[in-house]
Amino acid sequence: MEKNDGQSENNSSDTQATPSSQDAKKNTSISPDDNNKSLEENKPSSAVTATSLSEASPSKTSSTKAPSQSRVKASSNSSSKDVIKKVKVHFVAVGSAPLMKKNKFQIAHDQRFAAVSGFLRKMLKLTGTGTSLFLYLKSAFVPSPDELVGDLNDCFSVRGELVIHYSLQEAWG
Repeated sequence: MEKNDGQSENNSSDTQATPSSQDAKKNTSISPDDNNKSLEENKPSSAVTATSLSEASPSKTSSTKAPSQSRVKASSNSSSKDVIKKVKVHFVAVGSAPLMKKNKFQIAHDQRFAAVSGFLRKMLKLTGTGTSLFLYLKSAFVPSPDELVGDLNDCFSVRGELVIHYSLQEAWG
């Protein structure tokens, strides 16, 4: 019986040696993918980097391609939500109103028009109570401060931008 136990121990050590050599082979073939995977996780998740990494390494298995593809979908979904939630606003100076260096901004669609007026006052540094600021849409329409920017964008946007003319004196009607 002792001989059988010894032989079974030898057999078990032989079987253990075989999987470990197979594991070593697997580890050497997996390690480059693991390095690519860690590089992919360390880089910011954007659609361009995720797709370029998956196309650049054809040796990846299908299981490693699936996470990168889901990241692409997740990043494209989040960017489409940002586009839906933001409204591009283009400020145009009229008359003697001061010019701004940057005149295009993105404002949340659920903001009231009063927030746009407050934002523009900050940008133009109009802090006094005696200074007046007039805002116009379509060069004639003065929206109510309670109007939502998203609703105004839906009705009055031009080429995807809400064009707001501003002046320090009354310019139109």
